[in-house]
This record gives sequence, C-alpha cells and structure tokens, in this order.
Amino acid sequence: MPGGVESQDETILEAVNFVDSESPTYEALVSWILEQGEMTSEESAERRISFLKQADLLSQNVEQMRVGSNGYQLLDAGDKQQALYTILDDEYLGISTLLKLVDDYDTKEQLHQALIENLDQDVDWRELHQTNHRLNYLRSIGYVDLHEDDTYAPTPAGRARLSETDTPDSQYSEPPTPTELMSSIRDDSGTTPDFYWVNHDNTGHSSTNYIRPRLDTDTGVSPRDIGPSDIIFRYEDGEVIGYSTLREPGTITTESGTEYYRTPVFFREFSASVPLSSVIGALTSSEHLSEAVLEDPSYPFTETGLRNISLGVLPSGAAKTIFEMGGELDRYADVDVELELSASQLPEKDDFDLHFPEEPFDAMMEEIEEALLNDQHLILIGPPGSGKTKLAQTIAGEVNNRDGYALVTATADWSTFDTVGGYQPDREAQLDFIPGVFLSRFQRSDAAPANEWLIVDEINRANIDKAFGSFFSALSGDDVTTAFKSSDGNEIEILGSGDADQIIRPSRYYIPKTWRLIATMNTHDKMSLYDMSYAFMRRFAFIHVGAPDAGEISTDLIKEYVSEWSQLSVSEKGSGDAENEYGEEQGLVIHEDGLDDIASFWETLQPHRTIGPAIIRNLSLALARQGPDTADLTGPLKMYVLPQLEDLPENTQIDAINALLNNDEIPLARERFRRFASDYFGIDRERFTTG
Repeated sequence: MPGGVESQDETILEAVNFVDSESPTYEALVSWILEQGEMTSEESAERRISFLKQADLLSQNVEQMRVGSNGYQLLDAGDKQQALYTILDDEYLGISTLLKLVDDYDTKEQLHQALIENLDQDVDWRELHQTNHRLNYLRSIGYVDLHEDDTYAPTPAGRARLSETDTPDSQYSEPPTPTELMSSIRDDSGTTPDFYWVNHDNTGHSSTNYIRPRLDTDTGVSPRDIGPSDIIFRYEDGEVIGYSTLREPGTITTESGTEYYRTPVFFREFSASVPLSSVIGALTSSEHLSEAVLEDPSYPFTETGLRNISLGVLPSGAAKTIFEMGGELDRYADVDVELELSASQLPEKDDFDLHFPEEPFDAMMEEIEEALLNDQHLILIGPPGSGKTKLAQTIAGEVNNRDGYALVTATADWSTFDTVGGYQPDREAQLDFIPGVFLSRFQRSDAAPANEWLIVDEINRANIDKAFGSFFSALSGDDVTTAFKSSDGNEIEILGSGDADQIIRPSRYYIPKTWRLIATMNTHDKMSLYDMSYAFMRRFAFIHVGAPDAGEISTDLIKEYVSEWSQLSVSEKGSGDAENEYGEEQGLVIHEDGLDDIASFWETLQPHRTIGPAIIRNLSLALARQGPDTADLTGPLKMYVLPQLEDLPENTQIDAINALLNNDEIPLARERFRRFASDYFGIDRERFTTG
C-alpha cells in the first residue's frame, strides 16, 4: 500500500473510508490512490486495489467500487488494528503463524523458512517477499517491531494478542444449506434455529453483508437476541432473496437520533427469489399457523403485507413455507459438472479414423496431453487436409463422453452476438437474452450447468478481439458481468474463475475448470497469427499436425492411408477386385497404378505447397471412380489442388504448376490444365511451360 510500512494500516483505512463516502468508480479510485503519493503508475495502484478486493475490504459491481463485508467490519471496529489483523488472518495464509514464530526466530530468513515449515498447506514460496509482506503488515498494525540490527520481535500488543484465548467469534459460521435447514425443520430434532425477519428502512441500507435493525423494536424482540446459529431472512424489492447468519457480534450506531444495531452477516442467496405476494396467503393462513402466532405483534406479516416493525420472529412453519418456495439452493460444487481429466482418457492411435506415422503421432499426443492436463486450450495447426478437425473431434469425443462437444466454423462476420450472445425477440415480441455459441456450452435447455467442449474450425478467420469480447476475460480466469440482463432482470454473468461455491442461477454461465476449447488453423494462414493478440495466444497451446515431407511420400505410405478410408480399397497389380480383412467387397477400388500416379503428384507438389492426406483421399476417390484404364488427374487437381495455391506468391505458383506439367508420370491433359491455371490465377499462359 502507499506510504511507509508503519502507516499501511492507516492507508487501508483511508481507502475504505474514501470508498464508503464517495462510492467512486474503479478509475476514480485509481486516480485517488495516485494522488496520495508514493506511487507513479496505474499498474501499482491497480495491484493495491486488487489486494483490497481479495481481502474483501472492497468489492466491485461492474465499474462501481463498494465497501466489502470486511471493510464494514473494519469501519465499525473500535480497535482498528485488531480488526485488521483478524481480517488479514482470515483472508491470507500464515499471518497468525508468523506472529507466533517472531517470538522464536528473529531474522527474516529464519522466519521465512520456519513459516513454510509450520504452514498446514504446501506453498511454493522460494523468495522472501511473501514473508516480507506479512511482516510489513504486522509492523503496520503494531504487533511486530523491526530493530536496527534487522531482527524482528513481537511488541507488547503482539504478545497480548498471542496470549488471548479463543474469542466467541469462533462460534460464528456460514449458514447451512436450505436442504440442511429443511431437514432440521422436518425432523424437529431440537437443534432447529430461530428464524428472524428484518424490515429495512429507506436510509440507504442495501448491503447483503450486514443487517441493521433499530435497537428499540417496540415488539419485545431485541436484535441482541439473535444468536450465531439463528437464521435471518433477507427481503428486498418485494422478494425474499436469501438468508443470513451472524458473522460477529453487532455494534450500536446512531443516525439522526435513532440507534441501530449494525451486525455483519454471512449471506446465502436463494437460487430463485421468492415474491412475497406468492407466499403471503400461506404465511397468514390459520390453516398453517396458530391464531396466537398471527396476532403476535412480533410476527411480521398480515393479510395485506408487512407490519411496520423493524424486527420480527418467524415460527419454523413459516420459514419452511419460504424455503419450499425458494427451492433447493445448489452451488456449482454440488453438481457433477467437472470431468476427471487424466492421461488414460486420451484416445489411443487405433481410436482415430486417420493414419499417422508412429513417431510424430506419439510426440503430438504427448504435447496434447501436457496441454489439456495443464489447463490449456488447444490450437491444432497444420497444412490443409492433415486431419486437424477429425483429430479435434476424436479427442473431444473420447475425453468428454458425457456432455460431448459442438463444432462450429469461425467466420469474418463473427461478433460477440454470435459467440457470447445478445437480445432477441421471443414469441411475445419481448427482448430476451439468447446465449451465443460459447455460452451455450455451459447450460442445457433447462438452465442446468453443462460442460460441453467447443471445437472452432479455422479460428483465424474471425476477428478474435471483436468476436470473443467479454469471453476473452473469462478465458483468463476472471468473473465477468456483461451488459446484458436475463428476462428476470438479473445481469448475465460469465464465471471464469472456477469458484464452485457460486450459486447456480440461469443468468450465470459457469466455465468448468475442465472445459476446453479446441481450435484449428491452416499453416497456409499462419500470417493471420498476427491478428491474434499475444494475450489471446498465451491461453492456448499450439500443436502441429503435420503432413509427410516429399522424401517420405511413397505408394506404400498412401496404401497405409487408404487402409483407414472405409470407402476405398486397393487392388494390387495383377489382382482382381479388392476385399477387406473380413473377405467382404469394400466400396470403391483404386488400382495400385493409380496410387503410383498420386504418389508422383504428391511428391512433386509438396516442396512448393504442403498438403495433407485428406486431399489425397479426394484424388484417390476420383481415380477409383474413373477406373484403371481412364486415369486422369486433370479434373481432381483443378477442383482440389489449385485452390490451395491461391495465396502463394506468383513465382511460387508458376514453379508449382510447371513442376506438375513437367512430370510425365502424372496423368494430365496438360494443355487443358495449363489453360485453366492461366485463367484461374490471371497469369500469362506462356509462363506455364512443358518439356
């Protein structure tokens, strides 16, 4: 934080106070921090804001900065240093452990080694800066001193803190799930909590991080009666949106002469908010509740709505009605959305309906395995026809055999409407948010979470920054709130952080940690890589899917490819029709002489333009349909090969075509081929020569 080490606690408090009083935008807070001095770059200021957010001292809603629940705890605390120590110890590993160690070790190096050895979790803290940060905060709080000989020792305040026994704070915990509460109510086990209802006033209270009933409730119920295990329902804008338990004891605040009991709380949100209008009938019916309850002045409901009280009490039957309407509260951690990625799940060589030479295949699969298990997405890059798309489909289908995958082809017209989504009119001509091809992978039609992988063919055709939009940040591991809202008014969110404790909502699109995007790109289009920002490229592992070099091409190699193509069989020289390994007639037959012709063509073209075996398959099928006595590659080369030369320099195009024209082993109607090449590329026919 800005300022010297000794004043970091004051700087934190000033920042929280500034946000509490001004509610600044993110940019305004950056400017304010820079104005305090000691910092010269926005990046440094943004790192400080990130620290305050991680500690929940501040929070952010789109661009608006707010005070976090820990921030309010700090503002309300009488002993600011002790409150900050508690917050840091709750949010960051090793604070209290380091304070204890300062009594036994005095140099930074000794403390660093002892801290690593005494932590309950394995950490990778090779450098001293993690220990140094913690020592600096303990110094600013006043719990540790740094002496002139660069040794550390606890202060009297630090020793007092170490000698304290556990406080009642340890009994405060997050609220149970609705399932647990409903079970407690139904079983009437004797451990059912008490349920409370707080009516909030119009003085700006809107945070779910605390409650603030009046101290004098006029109903005989005091906010001091609420215990750590009791449940407080949260009502907002005509709906019950969730419930809370206390985070710590409350404090008295006074505004305009009225005393309030402000208490930080843990909040749990309902998966579906409960409109009060939908339950008021049941909550005021004598069939469900006794007359004594309905007439009790502390009961918050009447047939027409809410009583004008600050704090009310609900019997368990009324709480049960609300829970039943709110439905079961599920987190993403509670559903089966992740895959068990492991090396054993990757397809074997025989699983591919493709032929790959053994050595390059093994190396390629090792790279794919490393990338997928290292949380990387894939871009398969190679020449046309090398099997990239088929390879992607096989990997996605084998690894994710539960939710499967979707295949789309990128276009230059892609925008965030196509990928993330946007508004479209429904049957009643009302605008509704419809997810795009990316977000659709994370929800089924019933809004249940999904983990459907995505294959994007020819990804370089798209303007990446324009097309990915907010999904780009989500791929980086950030949670993103978009500019769209769902039909129920909730903001559309993309949860890219992998925080599985988030509540499942139809307006939320949770990206599982094991979700993968597999893209393909032609080597011929590698210059398009410059259209991809390095920030985008580093989120992907680039895997080369190659084609044979000219020296590796032979008739026998093409036979190996043909063995994988179900439509085609080879009739060797001097034999009759081909048969497959089961003795059954198998599709089209290409004679070995035709494979000789194709091998000659492929070996001739490959030094000028690399192509993969899928194009060779097209040529083989064409020759098989012609028959052995009429072999002619003129038409197939015009249809499948010449378009692959289109982006080459003119001289390279001429060299490639002349090499084909001058190879007498390739069956060509040379003048027809020469004339077509001239027209197709707009090159003078005289530059294409034979003989």
